[in-house]
This record gives sequence, structure tokens and C-alpha cells, in this order.
Amino acid sequence: MNTHNFHHRSMISATNGLGHDRAGGKTTRIMTRRAMVGFGCFALAFLVAVHLYLFLTVIQRNGTTTTTTSSIIHSFSNSTTTHKSLPNPLIRGSKKEQKIQSINEFELTPLRPIDREFYTIRINTWRRPKQLVASVLHHASCPGTHKVQVVWCDHENEPPAELLDPIINPHASKVVIEYHEANSLNERFRVLDDPETLGILSIDDDVLRPCEAIDSGFFKWVHSPHRMVGFDARAHVENADGRWSYGYLSTTRKENRYSMSLTRYCFLHRDYLDYYLEHLPTIILEMVAQNFNCEDIAMSFMISSLTQGQPSLLADTWAMNTQMKLRVEDKISGGKDHKKLRDECVDSFAQMMGIKDGTSSIRLQKAKILRSKTLYFESGAKTDDKMNDNYPKSQREIQHEEMIRKWKSNGPGTIKTALGTMMRMTGKGAYEMGLLGSAEDEKKKEQQQQE
Repeated sequence: MNTHNFHHRSMISATNGLGHDRAGGKTTRIMTRRAMVGFGCFALAFLVAVHLYLFLTVIQRNGTTTTTTSSIIHSFSNSTTTHKSLPNPLIRGSKKEQKIQSINEFELTPLRPIDREFYTIRINTWRRPKQLVASVLHHASCPGTHKVQVVWCDHENEPPAELLDPIINPHASKVVIEYHEANSLNERFRVLDDPETLGILSIDDDVLRPCEAIDSGFFKWVHSPHRMVGFDARAHVENADGRWSYGYLSTTRKENRYSMSLTRYCFLHRDYLDYYLEHLPTIILEMVAQNFNCEDIAMSFMISSLTQGQPSLLADTWAMNTQMKLRVEDKISGGKDHKKLRDECVDSFAQMMGIKDGTSSIRLQKAKILRSKTLYFESGAKTDDKMNDNYPKSQREIQHEEMIRKWKSNGPGTIKTALGTMMRMTGKGAYEMGLLGSAEDEKKKEQQQQE
């Protein structure tokens, strides 16, 4: 054999073998990449399928649950804080089904001696300095007032200096200004300066009542601190189509029945303020914040839901009728869509809190406003078995009971005279500031009031 030829063929074979090795390695890498891509696609498809299955399962459950619920839960536009708009339809989901705790899961802090004699006033205000000053000057002077907390949400203006001026306000030491970051009606229930009393009188800045009338509600609350005690009764209306709506004062008076109270003047336990912010469904807080409305409905319904559907208690009739509304140019809430919005709040809030379609034991109840022919006393719902009379009464409560006994003994003439004197004293400062008209003007305004 030719050695040269053998060597040549060996070189060729070796070279060809090297070429095959390189080609095979390249092919292997390509196949590996394709396998990885294929596996990735399969994994992605699997994850998408899993998520789709879970999504459809949640939707199916929500759909099954919400077919029996109110159809008017809404979201609200991303408008500025000064814009009031009606809601647009919202796809109902988990927020819709949120429920608050039952009364068995929530216990209020027991009252102490100070809580049976004094209360803390929380006053909600917005750019009505004259009305605020008139209100604080009067309410701080009441013997039962421990502190007056002004809920200040205006970042562009400072509170009136008169509030803390001891020369103008002899009770300036009782006044505390709370500076809140958010401009929302929810803030009236957000406590920044923890009060020393458990009794809270929630009021608006444009309403006055005599100190004696305030005590009528306060001492009723002392006996039943788990209930709200209101001065402004309102009712929900159950329509033929199953939807609930808001009943104005005229409707409430005509039926002589009510189911809620406004927080523009009411007593409630301090613990309920925290509960409102911590346990109400988020959608309720958002509805209140974005529309500057319905916080009173939310609080009243919340307390009813925690007390077996009972409506709030009411102060005596004579005390409710002593309301003095200060003149205002602009309302904090209102507008052409005000009634429609409140209708929707009543229906949706009641549904979410379980007092609309719940069992009979927690369904929102109504009670008579006037229970006595005397028209001065015995108003509102009756107390329940949680009422407590077993405590040492304060001197102020004893004096208040003695005043009522004298009124009942001496008759309507004495009551009318006493109420006239009280209201003149209460409104004196506001009248001098031009915030109150004559007695005849106030009577006409009260008759025209519908909310």
C-alpha cells in the first residue's frame, strides 16, 4: 500500500470526523434551545389556564351571590374634592359583600363617673367662620361640655382666632383644633386628639340648641351608651320595586315613624368613631369621601346593625324642637342630585350592612317619633334590656330630672315659657352676629326645612 496515500486518507478521515462533531454539537444546541422554548410556552400556557380558571370561578361565585343583592352599588368619578357627581354603575365584587361584625364580637368601653357627667363635642366645619365662632362660643359655655374639638380640614385657611382667644371666648381652654390631612366627611369621625370622655356629641357648625336640650339627649345616652341618641329623626322608605330611598323630614313627620338620626346633632359612644373607620366596607368610606355626603346614613346604619337593627333613641320632643339653624350661604353637602345620591346611599349601605335583606332580628326597624299625647316627652324608640340605671347619678343629672318634674307638674304654659327663655339666651350671640332672624323668620325657615 502506498504510504503516502494511506496518510492522506487518514488525514481526510480525521478532518471529516471533526466536521461531523461540530455539526452534531450545533444541532444539539439548537434542539436544546427549541426544547427550552417549547417548555416555556407550555408553562406560560399552563399558568394562563390556571389564572383563567380561578378568575372564572370567582366571577361565577360573585355572580351567584350578587344576583339577589341591590343593583345600585356604584363607583364614583375621579373628580376633585369639590366636585359632586352622581355615580356610574360598578361591577359588583368582593367589596359589595363585606359585612361588619355582629354586636357579639364588639364590646364598648364601660362608662366611668366622668362619662356620666361630661361629654366631648366634635364640630364639623368648612369655611363658615362666623357660624363656627357662634357655635363654639355657645357650646363651650354648656356646663356638660368637657372639650370642643373642631375638625379642621381646610389647608388654605386658618381657624378663626376668636376660638382660642380667652378675651372673646371665656371658655377657650375647652377648645381644641384638630388639623386633618384629608378633606372628607369621614374625618369628623377620625379622632386625632383623644377625648377624655366616652360620650361624643357630633354636630355641624350651623346648628344651636340650648344646653338644657343637649342634656336631654346626653342623659338618655348615659342610660344606653350602646345606642345613638339623636335630635334629627329621619326614615328610610321601602319602595314597591324593593329599593330603599331616603325619607325627608316631611315624610318622616307624616308617618310619625323613623329609622335613623342625622349626625349633625347626636350623641354616640367614642368607640363607634374608630369602628366606623376600621370596620366599614371600604366602598362606603369612598362613597362618602368622594361625594361629601352620606356619612350620617353610614354611621346611623352601622350602629343599628350592631344593635339588632334598632333605630337610634331620640332626645325628648321639646329638646328636638329647640333647633336653631344659623344662616349659611353654602352647604357642606347638597346640590341638584342631593336626594338621588342619598337614596342610593340608603339602599346600598343597608344592603352591605345586612339590615335590608337580613334576618328579622337584624333588619332595620322603625319606631314612632311621638309616643305621648303630651308632645313634649316620651319620644322615639324604647330602650332595650341593655339600659343601665344602676349607677350613682351626677348632680347635673339630678338637677335635670328635677327640672323635668317641675315642667310636668306645672303644665304646658310653664314649659313654653322656659323654652322661650332658653332659646333667647342660646341665640343671643348668633343674633347679634346677624346669623339668626326674628322668631317669625325662624319659624318659617323651620317649616320649609325638608332635609
